[in-house]
Amino acid sequence: MLVRSAMSAPAESVDADDSCAAVWQRFQERRLRRAPIVDGRRVIGMVTDRDLFPVVARTVDELDEGAAHSSHHKPVRSLITRDLLGIAPNDHIEQAAQLLLRAKVGGLPVIDSSGASPKLVGILTESDIFRLFVRRTLTQRGHRLVLRSPARPAAELDPAAICVAAGARLFDLSLFPLEAGRTSAVLQLDTDDLDGLLERFRQAGYEPVLVEQN
Repeated sequence: MLVRSAMSAPAESVDADDSCAAVWQRFQERRLRRAPIVDGRRVIGMVTDRDLFPVVARTVDELDEGAAHSSHHKPVRSLITRDLLGIAPNDHIEQAAQLLLRAKVGGLPVIDSSGASPKLVGILTESDIFRLFVRRTLTQRGHRLVLRSPARPAAELDPAAICVAAGARLFDLSLFPLEAGRTSAVLQLDTDDLDGLLERFRQAGYEPVLVEQN
């Protein structure tokens, strides 16, 4: 599945020259946890409530005392601490999930670079991925298989081709790299001959790890 199918759009962005205090107030009013930072039309970073929390007033007393504190008036661009991480709308959800895990972030701006200039088209968060997973799990019927592949070229181990050859109806397929060149395949499918399908996978070298019926 593609990122565009799970992202939240349009994305709520903040201007790079907005003050930290103004952005914090907007976060509170709109109940935001993160937002892309834009400079003109260009996305230059992301800001989260955790980034803002240390530099803004959090109570009425602190607000009164801190009105003159320079940190409140710093532009939100000053909070950018890493190179921009983004994802394209036609990238796969699995790529986005791996990037979120690897970078230890909770969201990514979705940037369409197919036109004359890159365009912010949405935002993909870990919550979007959770909702997608739950929706797919609750609505699909049949069997969920988790298989571990042998260490062979992926072209020789196409689990979708094995399903087609067995007459199974494949709804969803996700592949996750493991150690030593192996792959974990998660399939959502429907078949009238589960035992026969599992035997085909075993003959191809796959090791069934989990077999569940929805």
